[in-house]
Amino acid sequence: MQSECLKNATSLHVGLITIDASLGQQVDQTLADFGYLTSRFEHIRHIDPVNSHGLHALILDLPDATQAEPLLLQIRHWQQAQSTSLPLLVISHYDTFELRLHAIRAGTRGFFNKPLNLISLENRLDHCLLRRHEAPYRVMIIDDDIALTTRYQFVLRHAGIDAHTVNDPRQALEAMHALRPEVILLDVNMPLCSGPELAQMIRLDEDWLRVPIIYLSAETNTQRQSLALLHAGDDFITKPILDNALVNAVFARAQRARAMSDALARDSLTGLLKHNDIKEHIGMGLARSQRTQEATSVAMIDIDHFKHVNDRHGHLIGDGVIRMLSNLLRQRLRKTDSIGRYGGDEFVVVLANCQQADAVALIEEIRESFAHLHYAANGQKLQVTFSAGVATASSHDSVRSLLDRADKALYVAKQQGRNQTQKG
Repeated sequence: MQSECLKNATSLHVGLITIDASLGQQVDQTLADFGYLTSRFEHIRHIDPVNSHGLHALILDLPDATQAEPLLLQIRHWQQAQSTSLPLLVISHYDTFELRLHAIRAGTRGFFNKPLNLISLENRLDHCLLRRHEAPYRVMIIDDDIALTTRYQFVLRHAGIDAHTVNDPRQALEAMHALRPEVILLDVNMPLCSGPELAQMIRLDEDWLRVPIIYLSAETNTQRQSLALLHAGDDFITKPILDNALVNAVFARAQRARAMSDALARDSLTGLLKHNDIKEHIGMGLARSQRTQEATSVAMIDIDHFKHVNDRHGHLIGDGVIRMLSNLLRQRLRKTDSIGRYGGDEFVVVLANCQQADAVALIEEIRESFAHLHYAANGQKLQVTFSAGVATASSHDSVRSLLDRADKALYVAKQQGRNQTQKG
């Protein structure tokens, strides 16, 4: 039986609409290098609506100015006929306000002028599809009214939001470290500690400076509401609140909070966690292991002879190789796992609930897949490998000691010939 750590690789399927065979081949090859499966069509009418559910996105190459707007209108109607509209990327020789407006109305999420930057196209495609498959927003409700928090939790969870409740403000800080909420719903009037007082306590921790705090209260006096907002709050919801209004308010705040957090925590080239942020996720994994007794494994990955790739083919090709590996990692790992760009060509993976043997098997599977990928480099097919070291946390491990063991295992892999995974 396959371990819970292992996830079957499933390529995301992209429909490419173009009559340009040369462009089609270029897009096919580039997307294949990054793990995508493409199907080419000459027109939107050639895509069977019955089977379109197998597609995850569309790329449209506009033929000429006279056909552009009618074709975008057809795609708009096609999108409206689907149960779920697909992210659309548009490639065009022409770029006008009117054309972009028609493109937006057709569901366009990216607009690219020719000559086409293939890496930019793939980057935007990756961003769009990751957004559609991201983890639910995490929300914490802090209110001493048990019946009310239960109701709010039910409403938010029904809307696909991961909502948790705390009825005793004294338990809030500990619960926050366990959940890592992206939005806090906080009652203003509670025994022992008021909402504004608790909000100020929360803000004492640098980890929570960016988390939106929405006050909940039956208070209708705008002056008192404003006073509460001055004490570390970001918004104010007056009780009672309709279910839809609650969901919309939380969703809007959570969406903006995650976007801001991602912008600060994510590497600009790969979209992976930065150095300090992946270390924080290791700490979270260790804390989770102590609570649940589930194994947490860490893998350090380094691209073999990467300096040679940059020196021979240029940094643009090197960046493409880095993104190719980052995309492969995201495709093969679970939502519960964390991936970070540790520095340069080095990556760190945090595998939740994963024993060492399973972690090694998973990294080996990814290593073999990566070694078989081809990357177009100055008219040549470039193949690259990586080495990896895997360590599984013990009860005595710190973030530093766990990383050190994985790093030592990586060093052994390099010393023994590279293109392999060692355990530490």
